[in-house]
Amino acid sequence: AAGLAQLFDSSSIADFTLRGVLESLEIGCGAIFLEADGALKFESEAQDALSYLNEHAIEDASFEGRAMFRNGPDAMPYLRSKTDSRNLLLAPVVAAQRRLGIVVVFSGAERPFTTKDLKLVSAVTSQAAVALGGAQHLEQVQVDRRVSLRLDISERHSAGLVGRQAHSRLFHVAEIEGVIVTRVEDNSEF
Repeated sequence: AAGLAQLFDSSSIADFTLRGVLESLEIGCGAIFLEADGALKFESEAQDALSYLNEHAIEDASFEGRAMFRNGPDAMPYLRSKTDSRNLLLAPVVAAQRRLGIVVVFSGAERPFTTKDLKLVSAVTSQAAVALGGAQHLEQVQVDRRVSLRLDISERHSAGLVGRQAHSRLFHVAEIEGVIVTRVEDNSEF
């Protein structure tokens, strides 16, 4: 059950995506951000990537909606320090024309990014978009089911089908453990 929960966990998907991108490119420095409340929120990093990143420039660039790389001086607007000689590759995670996140990776001056790298990272982020979209859908279904469960329990409690102690316990189970109760007939059956 823990493996299944991890399979549909946005943070786990984001971390797996970042690790996959870094391994595929044979580099070690990068970060991934996920969309939350209309803004990009930091999710995971490797090798202190945030220390290199001008986050405001990344937010602006991500609205272009396409992957890109910048080598040498062209990467400067995206870097926190203007003296750092790093290359940058940025790839949005997009599903159904909706931004779900963005992957940003860095390489040293000796390892410029290429179009081949861009295609590889775009393929990985496309798959990540499918996984993140599924995870978000599952999260929404679980929220909807918990709301429905609370309403059902309240109705049964009001009708005298569920006692006060069972009512409180069912709400606790529904909210804390995510367990969905489908049938309640008395205080002992959950």
